[in-house]
Amino acid sequence: MPITRASYSASLLEALKPNLMANSRSSPCGVVMTMPAPLPCVVKEPSTCVIGSFQEFHSLFLHQFASSRKVRKTELSLFAIRQGEDEPLKEYLQRFNTAALEVPAATQGVKANAFSQGLLDGDFFESLAKKSISKFDALLARATKCINMEEAQVAKKDNRGEKHKEVREEAPSRKPVVTSGRENPLSRG
Repeated sequence: MPITRASYSASLLEALKPNLMANSRSSPCGVVMTMPAPLPCVVKEPSTCVIGSFQEFHSLFLHQFASSRKVRKTELSLFAIRQGEDEPLKEYLQRFNTAALEVPAATQGVKANAFSQGLLDGDFFESLAKKSISKFDALLARATKCINMEEAQVAKKDNRGEKHKEVREEAPSRKPVVTSGRENPLSRG
């Protein structure tokens, strides 16, 4: 009969319960983990693997669940975020903010430096190079102004394109003047 997670947990608890109860009175912290007898290992063939000590159980447990552990991001991970070639400033800012929320220890200065390091060359980067900002909140305000300007320019360009399209469609077509071999009366001198 294969060992399931539920049956393994139940057997582990039953095996450890007497020692936990006996040692909880003598321990300063209240609980001492001891292994009364070797426990079967959770593998495809449980009869071939036996856990002989708590240290072995500890290492197997960590190995089993290490991949499900979420790795904390550091301030250095913010410096790895770069603006894409065709990525608008607004999308880069949203992506950076999402990553910055995962690094609660990052200071305003580190966030500002990491954000500006990841920017592509452009109007906003040039404005930051001319007048640098050391606080991320101030940089966000400036970036928001630049984003609003970019969106207004795109909207204006779109409106111009639509107006030109309408004008072209409404304009009467010019027909070429065809002469029938006679002299043009306007060309006489």
